[in-house]
Amino acid sequence: MKDFGETLARWESQGGPVPEKDEPSAAKNLPSRTVMEKHPADDEIDLHGLLREKAVLLLLNFLSQSRQTGYSKVRVIHGKGLHSLEGKAVLKEAVRHVLVKNPHVAAWGETPRNQGGSGAVWVWLNVPGK
Repeated sequence: MKDFGETLARWESQGGPVPEKDEPSAAKNLPSRTVMEKHPADDEIDLHGLLREKAVLLLLNFLSQSRQTGYSKVRVIHGKGLHSLEGKAVLKEAVRHVLVKNPHVAAWGETPRNQGGSGAVWVWLNVPGK
C-alpha cells in the first residue's frame, strides 16, 4: 500500500486545491472559535473502517464538494483508532495531515464529546463569497 503522503502529492499534482488569487484570506473572514464550534455542521463524512489511501481520497473529494456547495462547516468522523492494525490512530493522523495542507480549510478542531470527541473533527471551510 502506498503512503497517504504519496496519494496526497499525486492528487495535488493532478489539480488538487489551489487558492484563487482573488479569494480573501481565510483569517480575515473567520468568525470567533466559539461561533465556529457552536455552528451546526452542514454535512459529514464517516471514514470508519477505510484504508488510509481511500479515506484520504474520499476526504479530499468531500472537502472540495462541500466548499463548492457553499457549506461553511462539516464534520469528519475518522474514529479513535482503537482497532487499527498498526496500533495507532492511522485515519486520525491522515485526516489531520490533509486538513493542515488543504488551502480551503480555514480552521478545524476536535468535536465535543457528544459529537465524536477525539474520533471526529469539525472543519470550517474558506468558502468563496462568504
